[in-house]
Order: sequence, then structure tokens, then C-alpha cells
Amino acid sequence: MPWSRRRESSFAGILKAKGFNVNIFNSQSSRMLNWDQEHPRIIEWLNTLPKPVAILCCNDDQGCDLVEACKTGGLKLPFEVAILGVDNDRLVCELSNSMLSSIPLSAHKAGFQAASILDKLMSGQPAGISEIEVTPLEIASRQSTDTLAIDDRQVTGVQFSTARQVGHFCSAVYILTGMGNDGTEGLRAIKEHGGYTIAEDESTAIVNGMPKSAIEAGVVDKVVPLPQIADEIVKAVKNRVRIGNEHIRV
Repeated sequence: MPWSRRRESSFAGILKAKGFNVNIFNSQSSRMLNWDQEHPRIIEWLNTLPKPVAILCCNDDQGCDLVEACKTGGLKLPFEVAILGVDNDRLVCELSNSMLSSIPLSAHKAGFQAASILDKLMSGQPAGISEIEVTPLEIASRQSTDTLAIDDRQVTGVQFSTARQVGHFCSAVYILTGMGNDGTEGLRAIKEHGGYTIAEDESTAIVNGMPKSAIEAGVVDKVVPLPQIADEIVKAVKNRVRIGNEHIRV
């Protein structure tokens, strides 16, 4: 399909420009009619990939197929394989075995543009444009990419509460590439309770929205490129062991 190829080439081009390796799976059969043959091929392909790995699927249907293949192959989502679909069809995404993260598109805006063009044509006016661009809007995070993407506020509250309590003792928390600002308040709470916070530098962050939000909010202690984060965490833990209100160097 032309739209699928365009998504593939654009996504692969951006990753290659950033220095990442790209591995592409091309289906050889119809999804619905030859699933028994396709399923083992997907699992075999998944097992050849380095872990952890992030996969963008051409649409939500293919994303759900990939989720099922991971379950069958014993691969943990999102820790070993993180999966992102396109279209954000909520019925498809939320009925997936692990709810599928997806990229919603500007389909509603495109529909209004199409209606406007049709109205002009019916009124004898020129259309003005010959092509309507459907653009990505954001990322709708669910369990296939985000361990904290849970709709139940009580559950997420317990998770952040646990992080706050850990901050009383010895907590080194990092925030990596991503969109939005939903990690900022979590870092703020951890920092307020004595934790040490690290953000990925924009030089290595593919999407700098989330680290930038936290940095601008003043809740980040150290900003380092991705390859240095592991060493920074080890250093932080060694230098910030806390017992009660006393710091002990180790």
C-alpha cells in the first residue's frame, strides 16, 4: 500500500539519520487469510532483533498482530519489545491483549477540508488545493510502550506514591526521550522527597518534549546524553545513600 510505504520510508529515514539501525518486516500474505503461515514468520523475526527493541507498525491492526506474536513467543511488553501503532482506533487498541499505544492522525481536520473543497466545487469555484495532508497529532500511550499507561487513577497513584517513598532512601530516577509533560510532576514529587533526577540531553533524544518539560520546570538535577545515563545512575547511587536525614558516602 502506498501510504504504508511512505510511513516506512519516512520513519526509517529519520532513524538512520540519528544513527540507529532499522530492521523492516514485510508481510508476504494476507493478514486475515494466511495468519497461520504469517504468525510463525513474525515470531521468528522478533527473535532475531536485539532487545530491548521499539517497533512502529503501519497501522493498529498490524500492531495488534505483533502484540499477539510477542505473547505467543514469550516476549515481555514493553520491557523487551515496545510496540506503537498508527490511527489510534480505540476499539482495536483497547481490545488488544496488551492495550496498544498508537499515533492518532488529523483525520477529522482532513474531513472538514474535504467537505470545504467539495462545497467550493459544487458552487463552481476552484478547489484551491489538489491534496489534503493527514498529519500525526501525538502519541496515545498505553501498555504496549509505557508501564505507567494505566487508566486506573488509584493504580497510578500507588506507583507514584511508591516512588516518593523510595526517594526518602536512595532514588536515582531518569527521564528519556518522549512527547508530552506527564513525567514532570512525577520527577517533581521524587525530587521533593530527596530523590536524584536525571534527564536525557537533547543531543541524543529523538523526541525532546518530555526531558525539555522536566528541565524547564527545574526538577532535573543532571542532564546527560543517553550513553552516559547508566554511569550517572551508578555514581548517584554511590554518592547519595541516605539513612534518615543523613547522607553517607560509599
